[in-house]
Amino acid sequence: MVVTYAYTRATPKDWPRPAGRIDRELIDSGTWPANLQPSGYVCGPTSFVESATDLLIAAGHDRERIRTERFGATGERK
Repeated sequence: MVVTYAYTRATPKDWPRPAGRIDRELIDSGTWPANLQPSGYVCGPTSFVESATDLLIAAGHDRERIRTERFGATGERK
């Protein structure tokens, strides 16, 4: 199993990638190639899940093999 970490605000000293959101480059370098038909799991706030799922699909991953779980606020903001 391989785990790829992406830090959004601050990175450990000498980390090879700058802090930032998941992007196409990270999907391409940190996931299994789509032609291997891997299953993908994305969990987080709705906006993150949608963005990460869109990036996976754009990279050729099968929508049916991507499992998602969303969490976050359940009511209206006041």
